[in-house]
Amino acid sequence: MTHGLLWVGDSEPAKSLGQRLNTSTALSLRVGHCSLFSLFVCSLLNNHIMSRARLPKRALTTLYHLRFERFPNSLNCARFNNTQGIASDDRHPLQIPFSRRLEAWNPNRLHWIIKTPMSISKKRTVRSWVMRRFRDTFIDELEKNGFNRWGEPVDATKRKSPLTGALAITITPPALTASVTEVRGVCNLILQKNVISRQRP
Repeated sequence: MTHGLLWVGDSEPAKSLGQRLNTSTALSLRVGHCSLFSLFVCSLLNNHIMSRARLPKRALTTLYHLRFERFPNSLNCARFNNTQGIASDDRHPLQIPFSRRLEAWNPNRLHWIIKTPMSISKKRTVRSWVMRRFRDTFIDELEKNGFNRWGEPVDATKRKSPLTGALAITITPPALTASVTEVRGVCNLILQKNVISRQRP
């Protein structure tokens, strides 16, 4: 027989009124503590977000270096640096394909290249990923303006002249963290300001 305690099935004896009050008070203190902690964390996150929002936008020109040749020859800035040396070396295994590329050079199209130097990353996979981002976006911007990837008009009925010249775009380290909007902004800026606006009238 028990005095002052109630048993419920096989569970432990129910607590007295004083014990239940103490437990409720402790839970209230814990809930209050968690609420204060949550407010503190939310305040820190909001301050962090607001501080980032107040940061000035970086200029798109800091994400790349550019070289454009309006009237290039077969050896231009869009070629690899050692192209001439390979093409003139009869003992080099790539001499024949490089020579054929120089012979088949077409001045009536746009020659361009995206370069990702070692300063971007020592890992080749990272450099290739950055190069593909800018290459695919630049091709997309060309198509939006009615040209294929070589600067030739897609619709011949509109009588557009083909884009010409040689363009070398060297990506800088800050572009590694560039957003989709920034990458598109860079490609559009280069195409409009440095290629289309400098074509023959």
